Amino acid sequence: MLQSADEQVRSLKKQSTFLSQLAAKTIPNGIHCLSMRLTIDYYLLPPEKRKFPNSENSENPDLYHYALFSDNVLAASVVVNSTIMNAKEPEKHVFHLVTDKLNFGAMNMWFLLNPPGDATIHVENVDDFKWLNSSYCPVLRQLESAAMREYYFKSVVQRDLTGLCEVDLNGNVNGAVETCGASFHRFDKYLNFSNPNISQNFDPNACGWAYGMNMFDLEEWKKKDITGIY
Repeated sequence: MLQSADEQVRSLKKQSTFLSQLAAKTIPNGIHCLSMRLTIDYYLLPPEKRKFPNSENSENPDLYHYALFSDNVLAASVVVNSTIMNAKEPEKHVFHLVTDKLNFGAMNMWFLLNPPGDATIHVENVDDFKWLNSSYCPVLRQLESAAMREYYFKSVVQRDLTGLCEVDLNGNVNGAVETCGASFHRFDKYLNFSNPNISQNFDPNACGWAYGMNMFDLEEWKKKDITGIY
């Protein structure tokens, strides 16, 4: 069984390498170089022109806030625009786009050139979040895999999302869609059960959740001091 599994792994690695090379050769040059061109244009702008309009909305608790993590400019644009196209009140939507340092300038420049109507854009560099890294968070380790990213992030918004903000979480901080597999989405794959606080309070076989999209009640978050506890 080990030998068979090892042969399968080698075969899949060869296929992956081939498909990566094929993708690199077939992507149109305009798209392939898009991030580089946007980045150059962004850093040529004077500082005062790098600011988004309505920046005061980024911390307005009366609006609808979305945190979108992506290193793909076009994919982020599709998500933002499909959300706005289906929103009844686009001006009430605020997008906090979190990307890496390589795409930070490109992400800013794209939305400066292509503002999503009356919605608010706020771009952050994930490298500035020193507490958020793959050694700290198993989910981020999984998302370093291109196959995992493709599996989880290939669909876009198809209806008005404001209804999500009216969902009653019944005093819970986090709302998400439960998902289970034989072993893949169980708590023992995400949490450190060598920590007694974890092992005494969680069932290692309990179902996890689909982390592609989560809802958070930030008022409950503050009340329960989630940041202080965890």
